[in-house]
Amino acid sequence: MKANSPSIEAIIEVEREDCWVTNLVLDRDPKAVIERLRIGENTTIHLVKPSIDRRTLFNEIKKYPGYVLKANLSGKDSIWAEGKSCSSCRILESFNLMVMGGKSIGFDKVRYRIIAPTKAEFNRALKKLKDEELNAVVITTNEYSKNDLTPREREVIMSALKLGYFYIDRQISMKDLAKSF
Repeated sequence: MKANSPSIEAIIEVEREDCWVTNLVLDRDPKAVIERLRIGENTTIHLVKPSIDRRTLFNEIKKYPGYVLKANLSGKDSIWAEGKSCSSCRILESFNLMVMGGKSIGFDKVRYRIIAPTKAEFNRALKKLKDEELNAVVITTNEYSKNDLTPREREVIMSALKLGYFYIDRQISMKDLAKSF
């Protein structure tokens, strides 16, 4: 990253209809809140906060293993559900971005909070979304040249994300992650 190149924090909203976890959950519980905890090239982990009985919804979505690959009850009121990544999650994951979260806005939209190392990288990701005919709207952007994290800290976090440290079934241990540096 160039010394004076500011990072970008942005909120974008993307229209897509291919998130099967979202579709499955909202079809059964239209008032459920669905957030993305970790997006990936192949799978995305969703945190589902149902408005109906959690166990009922959990049992219902477990009936669809082709859409919900893994599901766990979480805490007192949530479900973690891992499913195949939708088109927008796949695209965003392919760029050098940190997706800090995503929240479903109905069946067909998701709002993402993104941090990009440069404006150019953010613009490349936005262009790719539009090239794939996904309607992507920038809600807010903030530029800042001084981050709370050092470049090394960002590198470690990005590596942990890419290597699967934050997966439901952790793909790498802290010890092995440390050894990779």
